[in-house]
Amino acid sequence: MRLQLLVRTGLVALLAAGSVAVAADPAAAWSVAPCVSGGPTAEDGALATRLNSTLTGSMRGYMTAYRVSCARAVVSAVEHRGMAERAAVIAITTTIVETTIQNVSETVDHDSLGLFQQRASWGSVSQRLDPAWATNAFLDKMVRLYPNNSWLSAPIGEICQAVQVSDFPDKYALRVGDARTIVTALWGSGVARDFNGDGHADLLARNATTKDVHLYRGDGSGFASGTGENIGNNFSAFDEFISVGDFSNDGNADLMVRNAATKNLHLYRGNGSGGFASGTGEQIGTNFSAFDRFVGIGDFSGDGKADLLVRNATTKNLHLYRGDGSGFASGTGEQVGTIDQEPAPVPRQRQRRVRLRHRRADRHQLQRLRHAHRRGRPAPVPR
Repeated sequence: MRLQLLVRTGLVALLAAGSVAVAADPAAAWSVAPCVSGGPTAEDGALATRLNSTLTGSMRGYMTAYRVSCARAVVSAVEHRGMAERAAVIAITTTIVETTIQNVSETVDHDSLGLFQQRASWGSVSQRLDPAWATNAFLDKMVRLYPNNSWLSAPIGEICQAVQVSDFPDKYALRVGDARTIVTALWGSGVARDFNGDGHADLLARNATTKDVHLYRGDGSGFASGTGENIGNNFSAFDEFISVGDFSNDGNADLMVRNAATKNLHLYRGNGSGGFASGTGEQIGTNFSAFDRFVGIGDFSGDGKADLLVRNATTKNLHLYRGDGSGFASGTGEQVGTIDQEPAPVPRQRQRRVRLRHRRADRHQLQRLRHAHRRGRPAPVPR
């Protein structure tokens, strides 16, 4: 026990010096919890190998399949919220400094736990050890401290320090380069349409006969073997299915649908493991009959919550319905643009000229062929 404490003390000293990642094996000193269901994948290991040769900062040579899986969980949580890639860079920068991207499950520093070393005041033990919850808690505070998208332009090191309130504020800026490289490698691999939380994009499909919803789990190169399981019965009442990402702000991808008769919107909250949460399907909007296009746009308004973009069938105007984490914000639905996807028809006069030119060209070519035949010459090659 004394030896373990000595090792921990050394790691804390290294953290103060900003050099945790150059220790022989930082993971050996800390107990850690898994970051993804099923643990790291072979792809995580392959990416770790590539990153170890491309990183230029303190994480070079110290990426493992486990660390990649933890980074993947953080990046996926950001994507689920529909936030910009920069939010993931900020979050990963923080985890590099705090834990070298490890989900620390023992209290090394006071009562801090998890990837972000969040204190007990942040949440329960299970919450802080849940990468999706911890990442969202970090992002929630970031958005509160930097409203109106100001986190998109403020210095990353400054943002990390504002959220974490660390004794070593200068360490974050030094880790941004590695964080950016890691996020670039992972961005888009675990998008908001990862319905079962394994880091791969999935497909939801409705059976035309039974109207049941089936999940086709992606495996990174196609569909997983034996997939296509039924996850929802009788969705016959709905005429629009909208992939909105994490609309309920719980870290899991959700499904939004429109009732064909009432035109009301309903939210089916995902449970993060390939199904819907119990008792879900709640109504979150009334009378969306005026709209013919629905797009789960992600965080369009920059407040950290997923939004919905719709098009009016008559005016072709685009309207933004801002999400508030449980439904739509009060007074939302403002016009944000106009789009008409129908291509303009080609004028008839121009069409006639095109046809006439082709006819003239055909007649000219025929005359050349006849002339060549009469003289016994090879026919000219059509141009």
